[in-house]
Amino acid sequence: MSWDEIVGLTLAAALVGGAVGAAFGVLVARSCTTIAQRRERTTQAYARWLAARMTLSRASASFVAAFRALAAERRDSPQFPLRMEEAQRARVSWSEASRDLDFAEAMLLTSVRDPVIDQRLGEFEHVSAEALRTVVEGDSKGVEKWLQELHAADQPALHFVRGATANTHGNQSIWCKRWAHLTTPIRSIVDRWSRG
Repeated sequence: MSWDEIVGLTLAAALVGGAVGAAFGVLVARSCTTIAQRRERTTQAYARWLAARMTLSRASASFVAAFRALAAERRDSPQFPLRMEEAQRARVSWSEASRDLDFAEAMLLTSVRDPVIDQRLGEFEHVSAEALRTVVEGDSKGVEKWLQELHAADQPALHFVRGATANTHGNQSIWCKRWAHLTTPIRSIVDRWSRG
């Protein structure tokens, strides 16, 4: 084999190797991006569910306060129409919060790839209209106890979300970790160039 053939073969091998390496790099980068986006969507679904749950708790407390104030007001009082408006706003807010929680739960169920998610979400009760009616008609001690239980129920939900989202951030594949390590100097150079 002549010197020209060896150089040509070496250049061809280098080009093919570079092309294969670039293709592999693009595949790994795309895969890592897809995984990161999926993790981000899952984290957002958990956060949305927790926010909807906490909003429903606040709306439920407002509902009870507004309807108890309405029940305590005399019908011939000048404050009665205002109490009525306040109670109607509380009812609308509670309905919207309940609907938002249902939607957030549906988003969570479709975003999370965990077969036990149905069971885990089933552990967290929704505030029902019947429960609200019972509390509104009950005595003040019952209301105080119910409010404490309502706020206490948000803590296990918070711990559940923290535990679930902690797992979504830390488990990167070895290829994604290596890719991030390999591309760090390149990203640093590009960042310096973009700043001028």
